[in-house]
Amino acid sequence: MFNWFRTSFQQLGVYSTFCYGADVILCRLGIGSVHRYLYYTQPLGSLVKPARRKSAFEVAELTADNEALRELLGQDVLDYRFGQQATCLAALKEGQIAALLWYTAGPYNEDEVRATFVPPANNAWDFGVHVEPEFRMTRAFMTLWSEGARRMTERGLVNSLSRISSYNPNSKLSHARMGAREIGRATFLNIGPLQICWSSVPPRFDFSLSRKKKPVFNFSAALSRALPGE
Repeated sequence: MFNWFRTSFQQLGVYSTFCYGADVILCRLGIGSVHRYLYYTQPLGSLVKPARRKSAFEVAELTADNEALRELLGQDVLDYRFGQQATCLAALKEGQIAALLWYTAGPYNEDEVRATFVPPANNAWDFGVHVEPEFRMTRAFMTLWSEGARRMTERGLVNSLSRISSYNPNSKLSHARMGAREIGRATFLNIGPLQICWSSVPPRFDFSLSRKKKPVFNFSAALSRALPGE
């Protein structure tokens, strides 16, 4: 147990370790959760790379009627995401889904907590990034992101914003390698219908006992502070 705490403190920091421990306890009791998010912005132009003459992967946009996508995620997830006018891109190898990237150019209703994330104009919100286990040591992820960034920039989008769990150090390292910048943090405590949120992005604090009430987070100011010259 001591070694676990020491490793967690080193990788996550004291506060995220405390939140993670609380999340584990609440989830095991079946009464709630604690989500600690880090918000990032990813400049899209830096991800667009010259196309390789020969790649093991092709990138395609998938639609709601794609059977392989339905088998992987389930119909409820597809209905929720496509219902928000989201775009799904996939890296395919011989027709098999190797990796997925979802994004929307408008507001995104988070599925883990009650929250709506609103990217500024000409910016995307990406989510649901997934790489199948057998392709995690391949170029599927970077091929997908490079082509995804190219398609987004063609739509006039400049950056892609996202949230990641502070409990996932590998995701933090991946974002850092891609040149993403952290622009905010938030913690969501959920116990039954109760949700308490405190965040560096307005609204700074939100308290709700209604499952229908969602705080709306607008990232215009946070993005301007992170990229003052853009």
